[in-house]
Amino acid sequence: MTFAGVSSYRTCLARLAALSLLLASALMFVARPAAAEVMQTGGAVIPKQAGNTCNGNATNCINGNEKLEGGAGDIDAIATATISQETFNPLCELTFRVVARGASYKNTFGWYEVKRDADGKPLAPMLGDLHVFLGCADAIGSEKTLTIPKGVSEIGFFLANDRGACVTTQDDPLGPTLTAQPSNLFFSQRQFNSDGDGLIHLLVWQSRANPNAFYFGWEDQSGGGDNDFEDLLTYVTGIQCAGGGEPCQAEGQGVCGDGVMQCQDGALTCVPTQMASPEACNGLDDDCDGDTDEGDDLCPKNELCVKGRCEPPCGTGEFRCSSGEVCVEGVCVDAACASKTCPSGSVCRAGKCVSPCDDVACPYGATCRSGVCVDVCEGVKCDPGFVCEARASSDGATLVGVCTSCDCRGCDDGQTCSAHVCVDNACKAQTCDVGTHCVAGDCVDNCADANCPSGQLCRAGACVRDPDAGAGGAGEGGNGSGGDGDGFVFEPGTDGHDSSSGAPSDSGGIVDDKLAIEAKGCSCSLPSGSNSGVTALALVALCGAIGVKRRRKFATEQRRRARRG
Repeated sequence: MTFAGVSSYRTCLARLAALSLLLASALMFVARPAAAEVMQTGGAVIPKQAGNTCNGNATNCINGNEKLEGGAGDIDAIATATISQETFNPLCELTFRVVARGASYKNTFGWYEVKRDADGKPLAPMLGDLHVFLGCADAIGSEKTLTIPKGVSEIGFFLANDRGACVTTQDDPLGPTLTAQPSNLFFSQRQFNSDGDGLIHLLVWQSRANPNAFYFGWEDQSGGGDNDFEDLLTYVTGIQCAGGGEPCQAEGQGVCGDGVMQCQDGALTCVPTQMASPEACNGLDDDCDGDTDEGDDLCPKNELCVKGRCEPPCGTGEFRCSSGEVCVEGVCVDAACASKTCPSGSVCRAGKCVSPCDDVACPYGATCRSGVCVDVCEGVKCDPGFVCEARASSDGATLVGVCTSCDCRGCDDGQTCSAHVCVDNACKAQTCDVGTHCVAGDCVDNCADANCPSGQLCRAGACVRDPDAGAGGAGEGGNGSGGDGDGFVFEPGTDGHDSSSGAPSDSGGIVDDKLAIEAKGCSCSLPSGSNSGVTALALVALCGAIGVKRRRKFATEQRRRARRG
């Protein structure tokens, strides 16, 4: 398998993947599943709705308020109701508003701090923890504002009534607290409901006019009621789903796999922090297709994409390999690895197959991916008032960039909020140069304790090419912008033998033995069992068109390589 053949093949795969994605997207629009509906314990879909006014119709109540907030008023209360989100994270300031009162009971609405035991299990709230904030006499349209005290990071909500009488309370700066057990007491954490029969007394909807606001629709009596969930309907701003903002693993591949938990229609969802973009020579899977730095046009003419950098090929002119290295397909490799075959996902070092990130310690704020140290906040865009901060991924295996702000949540003891980020008190007045960060009042080099990938040194807080290493190895370079499509790509870590013969190839270990390929173009294999003849014909047609172009380019490259020799 020749170098040009592999590069052409990988580009063909990328384009086939793109076409498949378009076809899949089209099918999604044709047959999109309906949103899940919430059912009461007896099996009835809730909320029940009747009429064209707010009375008895939660959709009309919610959308009337949405329009007041500048929204489209297009929420379907049945399709978007949720019971899964029971607790919330408060922001700086909360507002409470009465949207509807559709019952005769004297209902109050309030909040409480969620407390958990050592194992993280929620504890039942005590009466003194329940703060009434919308009283039984607050009419529709009444609105109140609450500043949550520092240290309160998770809250829940409750409804209480003594049927036709208001509940008894005592004054408290954070809202009056209950002093006696009311006749009916229901929580957003429904395991603590006073009736204990498992009935659903609360439905929650996320606002579309304000993503940091939610609607709380209640049924106010034990044993159930009319299930219209507008006995008391309130609107609370300044809250997020509990767990929101935490890093997570999204469904996508590459950079699309780094996610952050966010509320969407009232449910906590892992949303990618970055979307797919055109592939660049940077060590990342920018287009989220599962392959890193693939394509023929990533680098300027006559340069290779090597470990996320564009480099001149070795073996010609002044570009020679260092002692102990040999030039294989224009790339300097360890002589002990020249004929070594490693499985996919690993690389050869000193004659042994290892993980690309083994023994790599990246500079501060960076993490190792596919053998390349990358800035986890590069490409992450945050809303005003938020900044990107490196945090451990959900599995603890790597770092991801997450948009965060300490303006509301505050900081731990010994820290202060500066420029939206928590810093040590000793660092509050410290200004550090680029490539450094503050620790205990001192500016520390981001390169401290870093061990960059092979062929690189840490300088000014980043891994850059080692000037004493062989040219053509891993090193510094551009991202391919302005290239004319005549560059090449070298991807270490894939199998280096021909599937038909089992003998080592001349490609320096870049052939995948799981794939049937042809050196002079694009040989396509459709999955067995494919039931879409139209899709198959489309893929074959596309492959044929690409193959004609690739064969012409392959011949040109062969002539160029012959002139170099």
